[in-house]
Amino acid sequence: MEQMPLRKKVMKPDICSRLSREFIKGGASCFFKSIMSIGNLMAGFATGVLPAKIGLKATIITLSAGYELGYLWLGISGWMSILVLSFLLIGFAKGSVINMCTILVSNHSENRAKGMNIMHSCYALGALICPFVIAGAGLIGPVVPSS
Repeated sequence: MEQMPLRKKVMKPDICSRLSREFIKGGASCFFKSIMSIGNLMAGFATGVLPAKIGLKATIITLSAGYELGYLWLGISGWMSILVLSFLLIGFAKGSVINMCTILVSNHSENRAKGMNIMHSCYALGALICPFVIAGAGLIGPVVPSS
């Protein structure tokens, strides 16, 4: 959940403009973080079972697709059910990618500590850059015309 505080400063105004004021005052950020955490928790179960069933590569590709789909839906939809599903998918993808990357680095690195530190440094760099990418994409304008 390290990325959410940085991202929400960029995404929250856009999401809040789509929701009712009563819901925002009631704690929309906490609600969406909770939904993302539920997806993160569910990913732990999926990443423990799916590699044995469909293989490690197929599992990584399948489960990480939640990032693309979740952020796409988050960007173009204003419906509450789609926003909830988007945060659930993003949390699911996040949990599965973190679990899978940890497995891959620990299995294929000669020096596990160095490999883990590099992996987590890349993760932190992505968390730093992501708000700027989202803000830049927001400057382009809406992809789907509003009705």
